[in-house]
Amino acid sequence: MDRLARWIAMALITGPLGAGMGWLLLEGVRLAGGLLPHHLGAYLSPAIGAVVVALIIARVPMVAGTGGDAYIASLGTGQNTRMSNLGVSALKVITTSLTVGSGGSGGLAGPALHIGSGIHVISNAIVARTALFDRRDSRTARIMGAAAVLASVLGAPLAGGILAVEILDRARIDYREVPPAILGGVSGTLFFGWFWGQSPAVTHHLVNPGGLDVLAAILTAALAGAAGLVLTRILSSLRRLSRGFAPRPITLILGASLTGALALIVGSEILGWGAIEAIHQFAGPNPVGVRGWQLLAGKLVGTAATVGTGGSGGVIGPAIVMGTFAGNATASLLGSCVTGASIAGMASSLAAISNVPIAAAILMLEIFGGASAVYACIGSALGFQIARSGVAYFSLPNDEAGP
Repeated sequence: MDRLARWIAMALITGPLGAGMGWLLLEGVRLAGGLLPHHLGAYLSPAIGAVVVALIIARVPMVAGTGGDAYIASLGTGQNTRMSNLGVSALKVITTSLTVGSGGSGGLAGPALHIGSGIHVISNAIVARTALFDRRDSRTARIMGAAAVLASVLGAPLAGGILAVEILDRARIDYREVPPAILGGVSGTLFFGWFWGQSPAVTHHLVNPGGLDVLAAILTAALAGAAGLVLTRILSSLRRLSRGFAPRPITLILGASLTGALALIVGSEILGWGAIEAIHQFAGPNPVGVRGWQLLAGKLVGTAATVGTGGSGGVIGPAIVMGTFAGNATASLLGSCVTGASIAGMASSLAAISNVPIAAAILMLEIFGGASAVYACIGSALGFQIARSGVAYFSLPNDEAGP
């Protein structure tokens, strides 16, 4: 009971703090997206945003990249305050807002984890004044803070809590950390909804899957999982190459410029976070045909160019977008359910890129409802198996459990 009391106390602290940081992140991206592309043009804006981000990263290198790596690294010892504290969290909000808001192809989930792990400083300081506090709770506070920010950004308390734990080790889950993480996710989502309102659930119509729908889901999951694996391989290669090629600020600006140029060829749909827009526009009943595969390739390369060169953005949002593009294109050509195939693609790409099959399936269920279960399970299972040997986070241990 003492441990449960500590979890509840920390949830009541991390919930409003996480919701506030999540709101700042979303609002920062919205403001940057309304200013930079409007005045500079959608295709030039990513490079200009990268210049400002590069100046910040040159002084504070730990705010570069996906954010997921820094979150995982901060939990390696449980005491690595250099990787996650309030100052780093604030700078991560700024750099991510500029990177993604200006049009760089990146997500918000990884940065949300990094940002949330920094608010443990406040929760620790408050709870430490009570007899309930234990030094071991420092790690729990980091995880709960990360889950609170992530869940508030995604609007998915269960998936946010589970992902905050599942992402820490590709081979196993420490189930002792799952309950407090879910409490953190629930608290963050509740406070976000009370303060700023919650976005409504997606209402795309889902039919009971027939044989053709299942086939489209399997094909989409295979394609999206392979795309996720390719992205992780490119990110790994870029990480090695950029060390000897040029200073990080230069590679960051070059990567953002490439993303903007690529958008001129493929389309502006590959710019920015785009997860919510992609779900509403491409996971609905409007087929786009072969162009969906073109957008998939563009999003893959654009994300690698933005994040792989050091831009402050995650890979979970792009994973969702890539899966949506793959699902729409495949279902369009087969004449099957576009929404179902898109769900399978999103779950597969997310499971492949981040090695979080459970969180990927649950996230689809929280977004689309129980009718998405078949598609979500097909996608998460296939995506995880296809890309099990690859992951977009370099702070993870290399060991694998099982064949």
